[in-house]
Amino acid sequence: MNFEKLSDIIKYYQTYHLTKYKYTYRLALFAPFDDYPLSTLKRADVKKWALERQKQVSNATVNKEIGFCRSAINLVSKDFEITLNNPFANVKYVEADTIPNYLSPQEYEKLLTASLEFDNTEQIKTHHVQIS
Repeated sequence: MNFEKLSDIIKYYQTYHLTKYKYTYRLALFAPFDDYPLSTLKRADVKKWALERQKQVSNATVNKEIGFCRSAINLVSKDFEITLNNPFANVKYVEADTIPNYLSPQEYEKLLTASLEFDNTEQIKTHHVQIS
C-alpha cells in the first residue's frame, strides 16, 4: 500500500483497526491535509487547521480528532514497519477545567440523614464528622 496522503492512512485505519465506530466523517474533515504529501506536513499545518476547527468545536473535540490522526499514523507505521512523519504527535490543546463540586455542611448533614433510611447506621456512625 502507498501511504503518501493522510487520507490513505485514515482509510487503512478505518478498515483494519476500527471496529464498531469508523468515524467516516473524519475523512472529509482532514481532506485539507491531502493537498500535501504526508512527508511534507508540519506541526504548523496541524496548528493552523486546529485554529480554524476551534471556531466550530471545543478544544476537547479538536484533541480527539488530532488523537485520531496520531493513532492512525502510528498504527500504520507499526503494521508496515515503516517510519512515517507524524505532525500530529505532541499536539494538544488546553481543555476547559471542570469545577469541582463540594457539599456544603448543610448538604452533608442532609446526605447523612437521608442515608440513615437504608439501615446502615453502624457504618455511618463510624464515618460521621462533626461539622460546626
